[in-house]
Amino acid sequence: MVSLTAQRWHTLLTEVTSPLNSNLPDTNHNYLAFSRLKADSIYIDSFSSSELAAGPVKKLRLKEIVFLSKRVLSAGSVPKETALGIAEGIEILAKAKLERMNSTGNKILRILARGLEYFLFGTFFGAHFGFTLKEYLDAPEKETAAALKYAKSLKAPFVPTPSGKIELATKDLQAYCELYCPGISVEQASGMIRNGQALVKEILIGNPVQRSKDLQESQRKLAEINWFLTYCALQKNQGSRSWSLAIEEGSKLYNFIMKCPGVYERSSSHYVGRSRRTTGISSLLMESSSQHGVDVKNNLMPAEKGTVLFEQIESLDGKKFLFFKPEYYGTQGWDLVLHALEFLKTQLQKILIQGSHDCMGLQREKVPDDTKKAFEALLQHIENNKADYDKPDLKKARNKAKLFGIAYMKSFIATLHNADAELNALSKAVSNTWESLDNLDKRTGREIYITATELDRFTSQPISL
Repeated sequence: MVSLTAQRWHTLLTEVTSPLNSNLPDTNHNYLAFSRLKADSIYIDSFSSSELAAGPVKKLRLKEIVFLSKRVLSAGSVPKETALGIAEGIEILAKAKLERMNSTGNKILRILARGLEYFLFGTFFGAHFGFTLKEYLDAPEKETAAALKYAKSLKAPFVPTPSGKIELATKDLQAYCELYCPGISVEQASGMIRNGQALVKEILIGNPVQRSKDLQESQRKLAEINWFLTYCALQKNQGSRSWSLAIEEGSKLYNFIMKCPGVYERSSSHYVGRSRRTTGISSLLMESSSQHGVDVKNNLMPAEKGTVLFEQIESLDGKKFLFFKPEYYGTQGWDLVLHALEFLKTQLQKILIQGSHDCMGLQREKVPDDTKKAFEALLQHIENNKADYDKPDLKKARNKAKLFGIAYMKSFIATLHNADAELNALSKAVSNTWESLDNLDKRTGREIYITATELDRFTSQPISL
């Protein structure tokens, strides 16, 4: 927020008072109060409620301040700092006035007013006096509500829309914390990011890192690693409430997490066919992978997550990367029920809300729908015109595209020969669907892909927040 000094507020509001002498009652009193504020040279936004109640601000009439502010702001184009500063000053005074109105003395007067209305309603005097007293007591509340509404209207043009906030949260830590992390301040998140960077750096270098057998201490370190990886996502403008990471880390971070207390084996619907398949009853319900999880129940995780799903996954080129996905619930104890409900909710959303699983803001390893449709159109064209092209194994192409996603689709298009204008156009249509993504020869879908070079840069350079 903008810090608006009393001196600045005095200048803003008194510069238009001269032509308003006939419109404002007790203008000299206002000048006196403003002068005292100016002499004190204090910050409006540093006032405590007690200072507001006891200081010179108490002598200011809130409705007059609102009136003067409107005159200042109607004079022409107003800088953002001026509008936000006046709005902030009005909000502070209005909230302080609300506190005074809710004092014990005011509450007693309200009860008396209602009593007079109730017990003396039969007489003209009682009914009239009770109504007048209640109206008198309610007037400041209405005045304060009007002032807060006006302050909100001043801030509205500068407050991001919901979509604007989400866009800002893809790259800005403060916006990310405000939108997704209630209860965690930017300062707290910054500290965990720096600790996580130092820890990951030591792990990747190969220096011995003391592993705590204490579950609470281990979960704190895991939360710090999560925050550092969130920072990496923000640096790539890919911060999101729901995301999965593909990290080229040489198995070092994977091995560290595997040795943390509380790691367990669990089933997963991610990277099916590229991880060891699950067996048993769960395999009868749906095809799934056997991966690993570790719960982090300390309320320190980004975006209110409570567990991490992770595993080593093989790339199209045969190399391995770390699949790392924070989730709300694991698969142990009561979490298993909550996880199942969350999974059912996601499946229902896919059915009931078209495109809900394919939003740009969901950084997951799912291939975007428009990419799948464009690639299938390309294969269909080849299938319908086999005589004109080399004959690739289209069944194999479909299976590998399902497994390896964008990386395979890109490599498949590169192998096409004897392409005519129509085939080139279809190939271009596929490429256009992923033009905003990086590391195309490695990624599966919209996951956040961090190469070994990027990870080295993120761990070695000073944290920039």
